[in-house]
Amino acid sequence: MDFIVDPLIGRPETDVVQALTRLRTAESHMMRRRQAMQGLGESDGAALRLIVERYEDEPVTPTDVATHLGLTTSAVTSLVDRLVKAGLIETLPHPTDRRRKVIMPTDAALAVDPLEAHVQELVEELSTRSRLLVVGFLDRVAMAIEREAR
Repeated sequence: MDFIVDPLIGRPETDVVQALTRLRTAESHMMRRRQAMQGLGESDGAALRLIVERYEDEPVTPTDVATHLGLTTSAVTSLVDRLVKAGLIETLPHPTDRRRKVIMPTDAALAVDPLEAHVQELVEELSTRSRLLVVGFLDRVAMAIEREAR
């Protein structure tokens, strides 16, 4: 009786947890490089991600940024100034409260990321079933991360 042995089983590179760790590390390094190239810090990048992710659903205010990042309002004022100076956001009057401002990403912040285009090419190589499995798994990982962040 012949046994078929999968050469990938038992190899460290096939371990899902290790693959996720490599992904998170690579993304962290990439984000730090990009932020350094733009003269931005880690909080700046986190704020920009929040603004870009939420701007279509609801207006983001400086108070939202402060709450999300655990920063003081004065720290957020400096952060917003840096992002405006970098051309990545703009502040506009709040639609219903003239004392407040909303933060909107600029076209530069929304520009298609070359990495995103490459990842889209990789996604297109997956079967529908594989895509569903990947999305389901990544959604559960994201929920676990969000629970830990609370």
